[in-house]
Amino acid sequence: MKRCKLFMLVAIAAFAVSCVTPSERISDFVAKVETDCDSYSADDWERIDAEFDRLCTDIESNYETMTDEEQEQVMKAVGVYYGLRTKHGLNDMLEEAKKAYKSLPSIIDGFTDAFEE
Repeated sequence: MKRCKLFMLVAIAAFAVSCVTPSERISDFVAKVETDCDSYSADDWERIDAEFDRLCTDIESNYETMTDEEQEQVMKAVGVYYGLRTKHGLNDMLEEAKKAYKSLPSIIDGFTDAFEE
């Protein structure tokens, strides 16, 4: 009897998970990324990008069967994700530019030293 209850619980949980639509999955995923993205490392972003690509592949295979509202929800989530990636890519680029700027006096000194002979 205990095994039967456990089996039913697992079956109900599996059914509940399968009821989540692709548009809801990507929206939930992007909402989590939006909440946590400030703490992501480069390795985290690689993992997140791979998961996003997997979700997009799933959506592409189901896109024609989605309602107009679901398609709009998907496109909005994709737009938010690309905005977050751009924002964090620009922030990373700005940090690298700051490092390069700090190194500039040493680079200039080395360059001018080469002509002093």
